[in-house]
Parts: sequence; structure tokens; C-alpha cells
Amino acid sequence: MQKHVRQLSTGSVGWSGSEDLFPSCYDQLATKKAGEDTAVLACWEHGQEEGRERKRWRQVAIKVAKPGSDSGVSENIKREAEILRHLSGQNKQDFTLPISRFYHAGEHQGRAYLCTELLGPSLKQVLEARGRLDEALVYGLGARLVLNLFKVHSCGWVHGSVSPEKILVGRGEDCGNIYLVGLSQAASLASSDEEGRQSTGLPYYSDVTRLRTKQLTRVGDLWSAFYTMLECLVGELPWKALAADQGTEMKEQCLKNPALYVKGIDNVNALPQGLASFHDFLKNLEFTNRGNPEACNTFSYNAVVNKLLQLAGEAGIGNPAEMYHFRPDQIQWPVSIASTLTELSKMAGSKSQSPNGTQQNGDTPTAKEVADATAVDGEAKLTRKGSGMLSGLVQTLSACLTPPSVFNGPGTENGPKVALNAVLDEPNLEDGEPGDAVMANAQESDTTLIAETFYREQKARIEAEVQAKDKEQRLRVAQTQLIEYASQQARDAAHLKEQGRTVLDKASDAESAKLLSMIEQHELEATAFHRQQRSDFEKSAASASGGEQNEEARTKEPETDVGQNERMEGESLMADYSSSTLTDDYLERAKHIPLRLSLTDRRLLRLLEAALNVSEYTDRVDVVSYRSKHHRINQQLRDMCSILCGLVVAQNYKKGKELIEGKEFKDNVEFFQDVFEIGRRHKILNPEKMRSEYGKLLYMLMDSQLGEVQNLLEFKCVRDLRTVYSLLAERGATGVLEDQLIGIATEEIKVGSRTRYEIQNDIRKKEKAREMIARKYASRQISKDEILNCLYSIGDNNSYLLYNRDPIDKMIGFLNTYFKPDEYEESFSLAITGGVGGARLSHSHKRQYTFVLQSLTLWREISHDMHKLWHLAESDILAERNRYTLADTGQGLNRIQRAPSVYNCVHGIISRCQRRIGSWVGSSVVHLGDHNVPNALMFIDKYTQVPKILSPIVLVIEYIGNDLDPAISEYIDRAFGGKESLVKLILSDFFRHGFDGSGADNFFDAGSCIDGRLTSAWNWCSKLEKKAYFPVFKLAGFDNFENF
Repeated sequence: MQKHVRQLSTGSVGWSGSEDLFPSCYDQLATKKAGEDTAVLACWEHGQEEGRERKRWRQVAIKVAKPGSDSGVSENIKREAEILRHLSGQNKQDFTLPISRFYHAGEHQGRAYLCTELLGPSLKQVLEARGRLDEALVYGLGARLVLNLFKVHSCGWVHGSVSPEKILVGRGEDCGNIYLVGLSQAASLASSDEEGRQSTGLPYYSDVTRLRTKQLTRVGDLWSAFYTMLECLVGELPWKALAADQGTEMKEQCLKNPALYVKGIDNVNALPQGLASFHDFLKNLEFTNRGNPEACNTFSYNAVVNKLLQLAGEAGIGNPAEMYHFRPDQIQWPVSIASTLTELSKMAGSKSQSPNGTQQNGDTPTAKEVADATAVDGEAKLTRKGSGMLSGLVQTLSACLTPPSVFNGPGTENGPKVALNAVLDEPNLEDGEPGDAVMANAQESDTTLIAETFYREQKARIEAEVQAKDKEQRLRVAQTQLIEYASQQARDAAHLKEQGRTVLDKASDAESAKLLSMIEQHELEATAFHRQQRSDFEKSAASASGGEQNEEARTKEPETDVGQNERMEGESLMADYSSSTLTDDYLERAKHIPLRLSLTDRRLLRLLEAALNVSEYTDRVDVVSYRSKHHRINQQLRDMCSILCGLVVAQNYKKGKELIEGKEFKDNVEFFQDVFEIGRRHKILNPEKMRSEYGKLLYMLMDSQLGEVQNLLEFKCVRDLRTVYSLLAERGATGVLEDQLIGIATEEIKVGSRTRYEIQNDIRKKEKAREMIARKYASRQISKDEILNCLYSIGDNNSYLLYNRDPIDKMIGFLNTYFKPDEYEESFSLAITGGVGGARLSHSHKRQYTFVLQSLTLWREISHDMHKLWHLAESDILAERNRYTLADTGQGLNRIQRAPSVYNCVHGIISRCQRRIGSWVGSSVVHLGDHNVPNALMFIDKYTQVPKILSPIVLVIEYIGNDLDPAISEYIDRAFGGKESLVKLILSDFFRHGFDGSGADNFFDAGSCIDGRLTSAWNWCSKLEKKAYFPVFKLAGFDNFENF
């Protein structure tokens, strides 16, 4: 590698162009900070790694003394290097660095320089660009700042100059963390030299004690952290415009009256809660430890950090002893601030520029020296080395990614596109990893600027589209709810008109006639309002562009006449419900029933579970970053494949050697597709399994379907799910599904109160039917064992339906047995009133009875079609053209994605329930693909919880009906007035407040919509411990809703 000859601009950082500022192994990218005597530069570092053969390319920060500076400047840099070396030496498994990582230090032409990890912009730059920050965000920043100070103090150092300028944000995937810099003035706590601990930091961020004694203390660092947080909240410290003495006096006044900190700030009358708690803590600490300012201990830091994390809405540190190695989650920057970080980190577009913005001369390393690059027919093309699969476990696990692609001259028509890829897809490489793309001629600076500008515009456009889509969804929900409200008002008015005519037609006085006329007028207005709202909604729906399936599947209003009365007699509904249960269509059901896993499949499943268990896929991919995530996805997918291959080697060396020796990942595409498909199939068959691993797997496969990722990965990870129907259709044996014995062969044997003889007789019939079907359809194309496996799979589905539908059927039975729609006992009325008992809906007893019945019926139908819905959900999630948006939904970052197949299927279920019941109470809006239910995976997860909610209630009701211990029976009689009264109390409470629209503070997130009903039930579960009958649940063996 040739040395680089720099032509430095004297106007850029203030040194002579005739002198080299730093060794030739660095190429300057940008000037981070230029002081009077020192400069901090962002550079490319290249050269041989110590003790290794490969080249090293990485971006670093260089702090160097300027030419002409005195020897004291170099001494300070050397001192800072020693401090960073000491702190970086603590970088063990139980310690995360609070400072930028130290690489090395040295001298060049008699001046000291320091090489460290390159970080992002400072907090000062963020404040200058954005102004005041959100209160919760400030508390999150403050907690991490105090935690970093604790680690610095624990290593025996006092920072001494904490300020927004000395707090830097990480880069790339690390942008959610903050780090301390500027340790040249730090002091050792072990030093006995008082002069060595003299304060030289900014007086604005120094406390009163430090300003007077000039001593650096740990308490002083915490005060500086407090002032930094204060500036983030109010925008500017109140004493910055004052002279030094006046500033000190004002700080003393603020100590006595904290309200002065925020005096003059709009809409702020007192110090916010978090800062007030921090302030009181520091005051008490200062007072009680006046003689020993170093008396801060681990518990002191722990109390501050936990309080700030709590106010930021994050999990705290349970044990103070864990603070040393505690790693908080990354800060979730708002989208606007993330865009600011992108603009402040312009280094990605300056890879080959000299300090004055001109192109460096021809001594820049060529593309060939970094990676292979080819140009065919004058068109620049990106090339990528294949990631070969090496024999041996260690080599397999380490064979992940090769150096990123390098392109040649951008003078072609693809130049801007390639430059854009270089900006967006730049990987964030760790120490020692191969280098990034390097631009090769003078036109690249222009194309990089174009790419950077285009990237910002695209970022702003995507942000605006997300916000517009959310507002459009909210508007559509509001319009639908308004239509349903108008429809209900029209029906009520028609019912009132009919009753009014019955009563008032017999009266002959003028007042009665006037009253009847007013009722008729009200009915006309209500009907006209309903028709107008319906017409407006249909017009807006017809004019909507795009033809999205979610928009085409319009929410349908119950098809009932306006003047029709509600027909909700419980006995007739339940009789109709029972009579409508027909023989299942096994041919249709089998298309969505996964095949049971074989023994070989289960071995591969264990490998997949082990690999997913150690994977941090979503933690590394789903982060707010101003870089494209395609390279991160590619690397994580290849890591997963490498781990799977390594585990095969560890399990069976001979088989593993055949799998990987001399092969690429793409050569084993069938193996990887089989493993991932087995994991998906196992989860659908066993919803309670793979609680965390399944989400990683599905999100990983979702990303693998992106076209950009497939180009990098060179193979597809997804294939169709193996179902009963797919196997039988492939082997020409679909007649199995139409055989008259299949119902007996796959039915679930119910025990109940039946005798052993009856149960054994049913088991024998079931086994005989299976054998007859297997013998009848076995052939050369399909074996008897394969047919039996299909029958076992259908039996598994029937078992799932029994144990998931059965609690819902029993609850419907309890509703019909203990309550009637037209009559009720005063103590057990189902009527609810908004604002009373937490309810957000107002229903009469009859209306609430109908609302509960239709909700339970809907849950039953969804549970019945759960395998179909799950199959459709995976097809929506893994669709190649169905992209998602990563956004903060109020519950952290989630992937928001349309789910047209699931959406249409759910609306079909709702229509089926509407036709069965005859009318509909409440909203029929389905939240799917918005901040309530971001994607189809979340939808499936919500409705798999229904049996967990209802099963404990059913089991407790059945427990009460058993022969109980005399003491328990006496307790129930004395406390609740008998078993029947207790059962009615439990059921009436659940039917009222498990369906009262509670669980959120607005009707968009909760209420009477389809998902809001389930939200209300969850809310009731969370309050069970406060119920008067909760001891009965404990007596019945209730522990929690998860494991009861």
C-alpha cells in the first residue's frame, strides 16, 4: 500500500499545508472539532494489523496537537490516552464502556496524537439543531449519563468537565447509546495531590462547591449531569448570560428555590418531577457529606438511575450490585431527531474527500486493493465475494460476511445509484473487520452529495407517508363508527315511533298528537342522517386510489331494516347455534392443517431452537438508524445459517462435513428451507411453544423476502408450509379427506362423566377407522405410515379446537343458563354505564347481553378458523411485495405491515356471525396494520390468549358446582349467599366489566370495536386480585392466567 500524500488546506483546521498532521496510515474524512491547540478529525485508518495478515480498514477519530502548540498540549493528549487505555482495559464481559473505545496513541513529528473509536454528533449539536428535548427522552439520557459516570468513578477517575459538548451519540446501530469524551482534565481519585484535582471545566456546568474550592469530586460530576439535563429540558441555563460571580450567586439562589431554574420558561411553573428528585438527592448528599464529598456509593447512583429510568418508562436495575455490568436498552430517538442525527453525521458522504473538500490525488488505494471490482461494457458493477462454508465447527461459525462491494468509476449512468447504495448501505464495522467501499475518481464527491440529498428527501417522504397513513386509518375508523352510531340511532328512533303510535294513537288530545308528530320527525331526521353518512362514506371509498385490498374490504353494516326490532332471545339463538353445526369440510380444513413432525424433523427443530435462542436478530436489525439495514439483515441471516451448520457438525460430524465441505450457503438452500419451515410448522401445531423464538424466526424470514436482501443472500429462505392437503394432493390421495370414516378416525375423545368402557370403546372405533383408511388408500405413491401421519395431524387439529373452543362454548352456555335478555335480577343486571366502575360504554341489560353473546360467538368462530388464519397470517407476513414500516406504536418499535388476507378472512367471519345473530351491537372495525395491531403476527398472538382468559373462569365455575369441603361450603354460604349467587356474581361481573370498552383512554384503541372487546377482557383479568370472590379462585387452584 502506497503512502498517501496530503495537500491540507490551511483554512480547514488551521495548520500549514507543508506539514503532515498525522501518520500516513490515516486518510482524513472530515473535521469533527478544531480548537486553538488541538483538532479532532474523522479518518480512515488502514495498514497491517498486529500479528495478522489481513488489511484493516476502519473509521476512527484522531485527536492531535496542532503545529506550533506548546509541549503542554501534547502532554494533555498523552495523559488522556493513558486514562482511556486504563478505562478501555476494563472492557470485560461484565463491563460496558462509558467512553469511546481506545485504539492506540503515539507521536508524529514531535506532536502527540490519540486514535479512538469514531462516534456520532455531540449532545450540544443535537440541542443546537432541535432545541428543547422531550421530558421522557431527557430522563432516559440522564439515566445513561449517571450510569456512565458511575462506571468512570468506579474505575477511580473523576471526569471534571461534564457538559453537552462532552457527551457523544453512537454511530449507526449504536446511535441509541451515549458516551463520555474529553477526559484530558480528568483527575484520579487515588491521587493525594490536591493540585492534580483542580477544576478547569466550564463554569456553567460546575456546582457552587466546585467553583469555590476548585476541587474535582464525584458529587461535582453529578451536579454537572443535573445541569446538562436541565439545559436539555429548558433550552438554555439561566446563568449563561451572567458574569461568573453573578452566575455563582444565582446557582445559590436556585439551590434554595428550585423554581428559579425554570423561571421565564413558557408553560413551565416548577422544576419537572425527575429533575426535582435529582436536585433534592444532590442537595441532601452535599449537606450530609460536607466533610467527605467522595461519600457517593453504589446505592446512591442506583437510586438516581432507577428513578430516572422509571420516569422514562424503562425497566430499572433490581440489584445495585448489577450496575457495573448493566446495559440499558438503546434510546428510541423520535423520528425527527433521528433525521437530525443523519444530517449531523455527514461522514458517510465524504469517504474520499480531503479536508478542503477536494478529491485526493491518485495515491488513494485502488478498489482492487480492498475488494474485487469489475466493469463490463463500460458499466460499473458491484461484485461480492462468496462467503464459503469451511469444514470444521470453528470455521463454520466464523464464516459470515466478506468485505462489502466496491465499485469503479461513477462516470456511468449507474453512478448516482451506486453512490446512493454506498451511503445507505454502509455497514458499521467493528475493530478488525474488513473495510467499506472506497470511491475511486473525482466525480464521486458530486454523486455522493446527490445521494445524501436524495436520502434525506426519501427519509422525509417515508416519515410523511407513515403519518398520513395513520391519520387516514383513524379517519376511516371514525367514519365507520359514526355510521354505526347513526344506524343505531335510526333503529332506536324507529322503535320509539312504533311504540309511540301504539300508545298515543288512542289518545285524542292535542298534546299527544304533538308528541307523536315530534317522534315521527325525530325518526325522519335520524334516518336521513344515517343515509347521508352512509352515502358520504361510500363516495369517499369509491374515490380512494390504489385499490388496496384493505380498503376494498369495507366494514359492512348489519343488513337489517331500520325499523326492525332487536331479535335477541337467548334460547332461540343458542338453539340456532347448535343446529347450525354441520359436519366439517375436511377437504378445505386440510389445506391449513400442518403436518405433524417426524423424528427427523424434531432433530432439526432442536437445532433451530438452539440457534434462535442465542440469536439477537431483532435487537440488531429493528433499531432506529440512518443507514439502510439490508447489510445488517444479510449478515444476521448468514450468521444464523453458519450457526445451524456448525450445530450439525457438532451433532454428527460425518453428516455435517457432507453438508458444508466445499459448498456455499446457496448450495444448501433445501436444508435451510426445511429447517425454517419445520420451525413454522411446529409453532402452529403448538401455539404455547417457541414464545420468543418464533417472533425472531418470522421477522428474519420476513426480511429475507426483500429483493435487496435476496440479491445479497443469493438464495430464498422461505418455502410453502407442508400441510395435510399438500402431501395428499402431491401423492394423489385426496380421497382420504372425503372418506366417510374420517370423522371417526380423527375425532377427539371426550371424557367428562363417561364410563371407562364407553371411552375405551370409542378409542377402539377410532383406531379401527384409522387402520381401514390407511389400508384403503395406501399405494406406491403414498405409504400407510404417511396416511396415518395425515390422520394424526387432523386429530391434533381437532384436539386444539376442543381445548380452545370448549371454554368459549361453556361461557356461552353459562350466559344462556344464568341470564335472560328480557329479564334480570336487580343484583345481577348486566347493564353498564359509561364512567361507572371503569366502563366506557353505556348499555342496557338486554343490549349488553347481546353484546357479550356476539363477542363470545365471534371469538368462537375465530378460534375455529385459527389454523386457517395462522396460515393466512404467514402468507401476508412473508409475501415478497408486502413491505413493512418500522415505527414506534407506543409500545416500542414494531413492524407495521398490511395483512389483506387475514383482514378479509376476519370480515368474512364477522359477516357470518352477523347473519347468524341477526343484528350487531357496537363497532365492527378490525384493527390490523395500525399502531393497535401492527401486523398479522400480533393479531394471531392476541386471539391465542382467549382460551387462557376464559378457561380459569370456566374451571372455577365448575369447581363451585362440585361437592366441596363443608368448611368451604359454609364460607361460600356466609360470604356470598350460596353457590348459585356466587356463580352469578362472578359471571355478571365478567360479562359487565370484561366487555365494557375499558383498557385504553380513547375509542380508537379500545371501546366496542372487534379488538377493543379483547382489550376489555384483558383489563378485567388485571383487576381480578381486587375482586371480593378472588379467594374462591385461589381455593380452586388458580395461580395465573398463563399456567392455570
